[in-house]
Amino acid sequence: MALNIIIAIVIILAIFFILYKITKKVWKTLLFGFIIIIILILIFGFIVYKDFKDINDNIGKRDNLFVLKEDSEFLTAFVLNFDKLDEKDYHNNVIIIDKAKLSQYNENFNNEDNKKTINDGYYKAFFFDINIIENSDLNEFRISEQLSLSKNEVLQILKSDEAALSLFNQRLNIGTERIKPTVFSLAFINILSNKPEDVIKGLKNDDIEVYKETIVFELIEGELGSIATGFIPDLNA
Repeated sequence: MALNIIIAIVIILAIFFILYKITKKVWKTLLFGFIIIIILILIFGFIVYKDFKDINDNIGKRDNLFVLKEDSEFLTAFVLNFDKLDEKDYHNNVIIIDKAKLSQYNENFNNEDNKKTINDGYYKAFFFDINIIENSDLNEFRISEQLSLSKNEVLQILKSDEAALSLFNQRLNIGTERIKPTVFSLAFINILSNKPEDVIKGLKNDDIEVYKETIVFELIEGELGSIATGFIPDLNA
């Protein structure tokens, strides 16, 4: 973000320098310079508004891909739209990404030329590093009205192989193939509901990557995210 600010300052200085070369008068340089800057600010504001409106209109209505990874390895993934968050049994609407497709996404993600193909058919693709859960202040994750899991249990499930998952299935009773994506989805919802600042920090720290990353997400990753993070604890108090 600091680099972007430096670039903006250089561009503004360049505009004033060019205007002064043309007009040869300070007052004309200042007048035309401020007019140009105001026009640029209005254009930028319009672009941000259009992107925000697009996200607001579509993110809840269209399917989004959520992937959990550890370093460069994909652990699990699911598809959901945010409208489902209001449903009591929304986790039953989670669409599971099978192993073959997850492996294909993993291969494409690690190939810079193929990254953009991952979110084909999805409105947005969100890639969460497991650090989001490991570094969260939440020590308990609610899985259902009757069941909660500790952070260690959640991490153990998300990192387990199928043999270990079969043991957890005796407790969760949701099917071995659904355990990881279901627990991941519910861990995400727990963090989003109770520690939303962790999501913003994740975007800023690159623990969450978004495709396609548009200007609103770029702003969140910058100073806007720092401002929002400062206000969120007060809103949750």
